Amino acid sequence: MISSKSARNPELPANLIRAYLESTGWQPQLTHLPENSLAPKLLAKRWGAAKKFDTFISGGSVPIELIVPRDAQSTDYRQRVEDTLRTLEAFEDRSSDAIAAEILFINFDLLKSAVPNSYLSFDAIPLQAAVEHVETLQELLTSSATTEISPKAFYGRVRKAATEYSARCLFGHTYKGSFGFTVQSPLAIDQAQPTLFEAEIPFERKVVTRLVNGLESISAAQRQNNLDIALDPDNGLSANGFDVLANLIENAGGHVALEVAFSRRWQRQMEAARVESFEFSSQTVEISREVAEKLRSTYKPVLKTVIGRIINLRNTTDPSRLMQQAKSRNVIIDFEDEDLGDIKVRVTLGAADYLRAVEAHKAGQRIAVDGLLARNGLRYVMENPTQLRTL
Repeated sequence: MISSKSARNPELPANLIRAYLESTGWQPQLTHLPENSLAPKLLAKRWGAAKKFDTFISGGSVPIELIVPRDAQSTDYRQRVEDTLRTLEAFEDRSSDAIAAEILFINFDLLKSAVPNSYLSFDAIPLQAAVEHVETLQELLTSSATTEISPKAFYGRVRKAATEYSARCLFGHTYKGSFGFTVQSPLAIDQAQPTLFEAEIPFERKVVTRLVNGLESISAAQRQNNLDIALDPDNGLSANGFDVLANLIENAGGHVALEVAFSRRWQRQMEAARVESFEFSSQTVEISREVAEKLRSTYKPVLKTVIGRIINLRNTTDPSRLMQQAKSRNVIIDFEDEDLGDIKVRVTLGAADYLRAVEAHKAGQRIAVDGLLARNGLRYVMENPTQLRTL
């Protein structure tokens, strides 16, 4: 596991403590207690006022009551937080530092990346290399988000919502050991939900889960020498995502460690926080690119109306005999497809349509043509084109 050590006893906001407790199975209790109870007086004496605390009850056969501070402005707030952490340390049988770190990041899934020490110079890496590494991590999340929005084998254009999601991610602390980076993927929290763990899984969590699925599949493909394991854009990465992963590893000197630490939100209450770790090498670069190419080759022809301007015309016949000879007359149309992005489509036309295309090109007009949009190697072609018209 990639290590990361938080500051000891950080200043933890009360709302994050409450979210952590609810996500780990503690049940909030009403702070209004019966009039004849001694508890309000005792709590008021200890806390100053009954509304400055929240009460949580643990699960299990012997419930434990936990009093959590609510008012961060109170003079003893930090001490009360430390009391809470000590109680949780005994209850969970792990260090208060680890619990505090998890509370602090309860609203984030974390993507951590480490490059090997052999890549370092004087315990550092070149600034430009660090910038490129973080940008590629962001690109990896953007690619996963695009495929989450439209689960296809590959795409030509990144979706706007995917770019907006990755822009909301944060760059966290680096950490020692291997030189490490942390990217924090925010979770959209519906404050109206009374029990957070039952809320609908947010888009951001689905993006990170998809990324993990893709990383697991490429690891399995490498172990079992079976590329087909990774050909699952419905649940994992697209060709674009595997290309980005290959770039990430290659640019880090052929070795990178990735770890994804999920927030406990949207997990079963009593489960340990899910952490998935991966080690990738130069061999993974090769396999990722092979998988990407295989995914692109799965493109199936689809009926489309291609609309755009002609950017190239090619006729191999004698122009004076254009109408008599049935030779190749090709045009290249600059077409913007919703899924594939900006692509160039080659269309082979009959003589009459070719002449119309020439006139449209001379006039700077767009044309439209119907047919079967297919992929031929790295190029797109239109098969059986019909109904060419100018727009």
